[in-house]
Amino acid sequence: MGIERVRTMNYRKFYALLGRLPGAEKGELALQFTAGRTDSLAAMRPEEYFSMLGAMEATVRGEGDRYAAMDKLRKRLIACIGGYLTAMGRNGNIELIKALACRASGHGKFNDIPPDRLKSLYNAFLKRQKDIKAAGEVSPDAPVRELEARLAAAVRGEQYELAAGLQERINFLSTDYTD
Repeated sequence: MGIERVRTMNYRKFYALLGRLPGAEKGELALQFTAGRTDSLAAMRPEEYFSMLGAMEATVRGEGDRYAAMDKLRKRLIACIGGYLTAMGRNGNIELIKALACRASGHGKFNDIPPDRLKSLYNAFLKRQKDIKAAGEVSPDAPVRELEARLAAAVRGEQYELAAGLQERINFLSTDYTD
């Protein structure tokens, strides 16, 4: 049995980083990383607190732009999967959306999905949305209507042999085989 290292929420590091971020305020940061649940450091869950520290460290190191870019990619994918679920006629919550993204990417945690995979999943779910929309716009009568228009043009052009073949196809497509 190994000794497990427990991370404690030491606020000294938070305040050191906060001093290096001009304009940042403790309450606003806590609200941002708890999704508005609390503005208190003590009320934050450990995963929220350490996520906030990681973001603060990245900003101090100059990696804030990368963090913002990843955040934007994640939000785009979430919105896209939400649109996909809506197109499918299903309601989706954030947990379902993240679970779908994780399953599609093969990663255990949503935040572990790399940027190139976030982009490819976004494109894949966007394509699925478009396919669902296009399939919904297709009428089962469309092929028959197209053939009828071609039949009328063939008759006008006195192409009776072509017209006979088109009429056969129309009859075949119009036959109801459900009886």
